[in-house]
Amino acid sequence: TTGFVVSGGTATLIGTLNVGTSNSSASALISGGTTTVAGVVTVGNTGNTRWNLLEVSGGSFSANNDVSGIVLSPHPTTAALSMLKVTGSGVATAKRISLGTPTSAAGTGAVWVKGGTLYVGAGGIVQDAASFTSRLTLTTGTLGADETWSTTLPAALEGAFTLKAANEANAAKDITLGGALTGAGSLTKTGGGVVTLNGVNNYTGATTINEGTLSLGNDDVLSDTALVNVATGATLNLNHAGTDTVLNFQINGVDQGSGTFGGTGSGADHIVPQITGTGKLYVIPTDPFLPWIAGFGLTGSDALPGSDPDNDGQNNLLEFALNGIPNSGASSGKLRASVELVAGENALTYTLPVRTGAVFSGAAAQTATIDGITYTIEGSDDLSIWNTTVISEVVPALSGGLPALDTGWTYRTFRTPGSTSSDPGDFIRSKVSN
Repeated sequence: TTGFVVSGGTATLIGTLNVGTSNSSASALISGGTTTVAGVVTVGNTGNTRWNLLEVSGGSFSANNDVSGIVLSPHPTTAALSMLKVTGSGVATAKRISLGTPTSAAGTGAVWVKGGTLYVGAGGIVQDAASFTSRLTLTTGTLGADETWSTTLPAALEGAFTLKAANEANAAKDITLGGALTGAGSLTKTGGGVVTLNGVNNYTGATTINEGTLSLGNDDVLSDTALVNVATGATLNLNHAGTDTVLNFQINGVDQGSGTFGGTGSGADHIVPQITGTGKLYVIPTDPFLPWIAGFGLTGSDALPGSDPDNDGQNNLLEFALNGIPNSGASSGKLRASVELVAGENALTYTLPVRTGAVFSGAAAQTATIDGITYTIEGSDDLSIWNTTVISEVVPALSGGLPALDTGWTYRTFRTPGSTSSDPGDFIRSKVSN
């Protein structure tokens, strides 16, 4: 057949709608208006292997049969091919979507949401055939809930996609996805109901919770490279006892830092009202060196910590540690060794930039590790032995007259013991390692 098209007006079918029967291949397009089918909608009950298509690209389409809804590729002897596709501004509602039937041959049934909105009823999306190829592809658009529903099928998440835990009238309903979500797409949760993800997912895009609750049923749902953003009033429910690792956690688009995050009673480092349940999110500490070096336009081998693209004798790691400029050989002027009046005596001092928050300690040399860098401030009497002279910090730092530092660095001052008059042979230096 050449196809069945509804482009406007109102079409009401009190019986069934069959797209593709016998040895034919067919398509039906709903591009406008309102179409309602009271009986079963069958796509691809054909004795051939040509595709059959029901596409909703505009207007609305409702399959209101509570028992079967839409049935894809039910032919008992031929591996038929069929697809339900929702695109553009189309809105489709199906009380149930059946991929095959218990007596189907090993056919293929595909559900593809690409820009439109699909609301699923209480029957859910189900593979009824024992041997069957089922495809659920979420590219763009919205998958919503006419009633609370669930599926155990995996889904391919290809683009920026929305899961809406509500019906078309925005009444809260729940959705449970038991299969894995895979792909490079991102997920946005809307609607006042609960979306539950129980699969071991590996989609790599961001997860944004704007409304209602997103519930994670195990601790391997989110990708370790994922961004998770929860809006005020929305909830992330960690319904497990483990820890799910992510790259970044935000509240209203604001980074919350690293460590573990959870709800009351979770034992997390940071307790936030946007998270409930006993599980935790672990946010991987970010390496500040990477955005820092990228900010100077350095790429490839020039951006490696051990490289020295400006040939000034200081590699990129040392430039980063001391708030230098890795693509300029000019002196920063931010390090100063000088004799200063400290506690009533002239002392040999050394002032330098270090990463803000560094905590120094040590019986002789002073060391601190922060942001993947270890600073060591050490002294010597003879330039050969550097681990016996006791170095102490001068607080506050003697930074007067030195250039201003970038955000993320702070001046610190250290000294050798005694006065320069009683011990004129002291030396002091700094080392940086990773």
